[in-house]
Amino acid sequence: MDQATLQKLLDDLEKHPQCADWGAKLQFACEHLWETLGTTNIYSAASGMVDRVIHLLKDHHAMELARLVIPDLRSHEALVFSDPLKQKIFDSTTDRRSAFTKIETTTQTDFDTPLYRAEKELFTEAEMYRASLLLYGSATFTGVQEKEILDWLSKRPKGPQKT
Repeated sequence: MDQATLQKLLDDLEKHPQCADWGAKLQFACEHLWETLGTTNIYSAASGMVDRVIHLLKDHHAMELARLVIPDLRSHEALVFSDPLKQKIFDSTTDRRSAFTKIETTTQTDFDTPLYRAEKELFTEAEMYRASLLLYGSATFTGVQEKEILDWLSKRPKGPQKT
């Protein structure tokens, strides 16, 4: 894609932010700009386009879409690019990328209350005693038996078996 077409596409994105195919146009523009920055030396012409793309990527939804077509924006690590404009885009989106990282690495246990954690521990302990009774006929078990019970619990079927 040539610079004039990319410039026109960015103009269209800025002038019509509510059009039906805005997301597809944004992805197309981001992908082609990123590829262009990596292959040609167009620093002076692309600098203005990069600033415009950075401005567009301040929107959460736009950043989500751009991450789909620019894998480097999905990185959780600090990357260093040989192209200063790519580095500028990457550095300018650090705060938004870190917000996505927090969302992507959140697990259910992050939301568990202390009472729920205590309840899970009680159920785990009860499961250990139940398994001990089934395997050894006794609720008391040694460290070796505990390891065997945990191994058995991890391998046992979780639900009804289909035949």
